[in-house]
This record gives sequence, C-alpha cells and structure tokens, in this order.
Amino acid sequence: MLGHSLQLSIAASLCILIPPPAMPQQPAAPADSNVVLARRLLQVTHQDETLIAGIDSVISKQRRQNSQLPGVFDDSVLVRMKRSVPEVLDSLAPIYARRLKRSELQELIHFFETPTGQDYATQQPSLSIEAAQFGQRWGEAMTRAARDMSLGRRITEKR
Repeated sequence: MLGHSLQLSIAASLCILIPPPAMPQQPAAPADSNVVLARRLLQVTHQDETLIAGIDSVISKQRRQNSQLPGVFDDSVLVRMKRSVPEVLDSLAPIYARRLKRSELQELIHFFETPTGQDYATQQPSLSIEAAQFGQRWGEAMTRAARDMSLGRRITEKR
C-alpha cells in the first residue's frame, strides 16, 4: 500500500508541470522543432528543480507518515527519482509542444530568459510547494466543515 500511496503522491506532484487536457482526443505529434523549444522552456523555467522539490516534499511526507520502512528505502527511491528527472522532462516536452504554438513557446522562452522571468522561475518550486500545502490545509478545513455541518444537522434532527 505504501508504494501505491507514494506513486499517487508523485503523480500529484507531476500535475504541477502538466497543464490539464483541453480535449479528449490525442492531437497530432508535434514537430521536432517544437519539442526542442518545449524542452528549452522546461529548462529555462527550472522545471527540473520544481520536480525535485516536489519529489523531496513527497518523500519527506512519506517518511513522517510511514516510519515502518527503513530510511534507506526512501533514500533509494529519492536517488532513483532524481536520476530520472531528465527523462521525465524529455517525456513532458512533447506534451508542451502539442499544446503550445511555436510562437508561444518562443515568447515564453524569451520572457523566462529575462531577469523577471528567471526570478519567477526560481521562485516557482517553493511557490508550488506552498500552494500544495495550502491546498491540503484548505481541503482538510472544507472536509471538517462539511462533516461538522452534517453532524450538526443530525443532532438537530434527533431533537
């Protein structure tokens, strides 16, 4: 069960990088030049660092929640995942290349090569982690509120 939970957590981390699909059918394969541009976009936006920060966050959370496994297991998973980051980005590049036009990729790359773009890209990993942590707290609060409201109605109905 731990493996499944870890896989789901990593998949959720990847969602930070992948835009939601706009249509159910698979679009045509992107031109190779667009894939190269998309890979460059991933590079200038420091998506490798964003992915590694997400992996570190997930592994750290797993360690706190599941102390039955030895730390060497988590360390092994962490090393393997970090080693595969370039392959993950190579796999994501065609997705971006299909979704974005060549001109859009070029404009984004141009922006992210500016000091402002680089500042934003550098902040993105920690912003993503903070946003995910906020989302988790918000989701828990909404769940508690719904549960409390449901329990309050039951108590009122029994009277």
